[in-house]
Formats: sequence, C-alpha cells, structure tokens
Amino acid sequence: MPQLIGSLLIFLACSAAGFSGAAMYKEQKDELEAFLRLISHIKARIDYCRAPLDSIFAEYTDRQLERSGFIESALTMRPTDALAKCKRRLCLSDAQIDELMKFFTDLGCHTAAEESAHCAYWEKRVGELLDAARRELPRVTRLYRGLGVLVGTMAAILLL
Repeated sequence: MPQLIGSLLIFLACSAAGFSGAAMYKEQKDELEAFLRLISHIKARIDYCRAPLDSIFAEYTDRQLERSGFIESALTMRPTDALAKCKRRLCLSDAQIDELMKFFTDLGCHTAAEESAHCAYWEKRVGELLDAARRELPRVTRLYRGLGVLVGTMAAILLL
C-alpha cells in the first residue's frame, strides 16, 4: 500500500511539473501580447497627444505587466532598466527580452515622427515574435504535458 501511494504521488508530481511547464509557455505568449499592447499604446499616445514617456507609463495599466512589476519599475527608471530588473519574473526567453531591450533602448531619443516610426517597426517585430510563439504553443504544451505524464508513469511503474 505505501508503494502504491508513493507511486501515485510521484506520478502526480511529474504530471504537475509537465502541466506547469506548459503553462509557462502560455504565460510567455500572454506577456508578448502585453508588450505588444504597450508598444501600440506608446505609439498612439505619441502620434495623437505628443505625450512624454513619463506620462505614458503613468497612465498605462496592464494586469500582465503590472504582475511582473514592469510598469511600476518603468515609472521610476528607464524602461531598459525596468525590463532588466523584471527579467526573472517574466517568462520570456532571452532572445525575446533582447528584442524588447532593443526597442526600449532607442525609445525617447528622437522626434515624435521618428518615435512613431520606431514604434511601428517594433509593433511589427514583436507581432512576429508573438505569431511564432502562438504557432509553437500547441506543440510545446502537448510535449510538456505528454512528457510529464510519461515520466510520471514510468517512475510509478519502477516503484511498484
């Protein structure tokens, strides 16, 4: 009986780890969507109101970015520093964070027209990253879930 309970616990733990890994990739897609919304908002505020970055970040709310602490950090420091500070709380890959760093590095250094063009370019670039994440999501989640259940099943059988 203790072996059966132990096997069941191992199976559940491995399965939960697989489902957790799959959820991380969904979170990655959601964070990319949140950053894309932020870029679109920055572009719109620059185009229509010529608003400075401080006021843009002060008025912007997004539950996904607030949960990671990015918006709060961007209010008190440069967006690149805020992104670096929140890097560990984000589920984004290093390549995705590097792309966002490139966007935030040049933000606020040009005229309004140049800033608008800069935002438009990065809207398209982050949109491409998001499309890639959306295409990979079903395959990767199926892989993580399947591996979790498979490893759990194999470990449980070995313990019996």
